[in-house]
Amino acid sequence: MLGSKNGYQLAQCTSTGHGFVVNRPGFAELAEFYSVNRSAHLFSDDLRKQVFPGSKTDAYRYVKMFAKSDCFPGSFLEVGAGWGYASEFAAQRGCKVTALEQSPECVASLVERIGSSGEVLLTSFEDFQPRAMRAYDFILMSQVLEHSIDPSVWLLKAKGLLKEGGILVVAVPQFLGLYSFLGLNDPFICPPEHLNFFTKKSLRVFAENAGFRHLATKTYSRIPYYSLKAKLKSSVAARIVYESLKLPFFCLDTIGVSMIQIQVFKGLA
Repeated sequence: MLGSKNGYQLAQCTSTGHGFVVNRPGFAELAEFYSVNRSAHLFSDDLRKQVFPGSKTDAYRYVKMFAKSDCFPGSFLEVGAGWGYASEFAAQRGCKVTALEQSPECVASLVERIGSSGEVLLTSFEDFQPRAMRAYDFILMSQVLEHSIDPSVWLLKAKGLLKEGGILVVAVPQFLGLYSFLGLNDPFICPPEHLNFFTKKSLRVFAENAGFRHLATKTYSRIPYYSLKAKLKSSVAARIVYESLKLPFFCLDTIGVSMIQIQVFKGLA
């Protein structure tokens, strides 16, 4: 056992290093948690946070990964889209987009932004009912798989939704990465919001067990400028700290000690 946090027991797999919540909440409990804890904010508010690298930068990164495929642009599914920057960029690049999201505000914003380039659905991945299996060339799960009650179920469903040879990109916090020295004070260990804590090895094992072939792993670290500005109460100080962290983060990323990991997989026949 790793210990307990927020009333939840945490354990770790001895072979892969994967961390997980033992006494996992049910769907009803999670729905209540998110309905109480999800703070309402606007797309315009989120855009103000994109002056320096943020989720728009990440979205560009993901779409560029998909664009390396011979079948790009194609059919694109984003699971847990949030404000849907990746879906928007994919649509602009010619993809036919399906975006799944549980926030009404995010759905309404994305519907307006991508127009007829795709569909935006107010639903969870568990409840998503596709018109057909093997329907997508690309699936993106960015900062969402760690929220799932059972990542194996999600990855098996993703495998069934991908066309043969389709590409899955998964981005999650890296467990035992940059914040490992903090132990259970790691900010990404936050049950019941996060229920799974993936090492590079454990994410790869989960995906391969679901029928995917691993193609690549990338990592990065970043503390958003807007978070620094809010904490330091000074845009100048925040910019200085932000710039000064680039070199040490680059060095840590080079040796694989990062905040975020991105893994790319191909669906097998």
